[in-house]
Amino acid sequence: MKHLFSVNLIHFNLLSKLLLSYMPVLFFLGCSLNEPDPNCNIAEPVPFEALEMDDVRCMLQNTDENEEETSLIIENRGDFDNYISCNGEISEIDFEDFFILTGKTSLPSCGRLKNQEVSLNCGKIEYHVEIEKLVCHKPTDVFYFAVIPIAYREFPIEFKITKDK
Repeated sequence: MKHLFSVNLIHFNLLSKLLLSYMPVLFFLGCSLNEPDPNCNIAEPVPFEALEMDDVRCMLQNTDENEEETSLIIENRGDFDNYISCNGEISEIDFEDFFILTGKTSLPSCGRLKNQEVSLNCGKIEYHVEIEKLVCHKPTDVFYFAVIPIAYREFPIEFKITKDK
């Protein structure tokens, strides 16, 4: 019995020494995981195409009209037909190769889509939409669409909408 006790004590001492020797390393790694990644400020552009053409305009339908902003991810033909309406023919979208980021921003006065960009930043897709307010008093819905390669669908998506004043 004494021999069994001494073997357990040796294992306990060895295990204690290992834990104590690795504790600073574990503490350092734990702290460094909470710090921001310095490479996260480097945004990589994501290729996309706007859905609209010069003579064709598209809009969202079947969404909550009371919402100031609506953001959708369209991944199949059924959702496309349900949520998107265009006043003319657009190129066929192959949903095996592409998906669509789309949205609507309601303004109390006139506005238009000024710019849109899509980037990969810190492991997520950021869809940046810039809306320009115009001088008039008519409420306006501004629509935006980006057709993106399906390879980017594996990343979380964040819509970033800014309105010029």
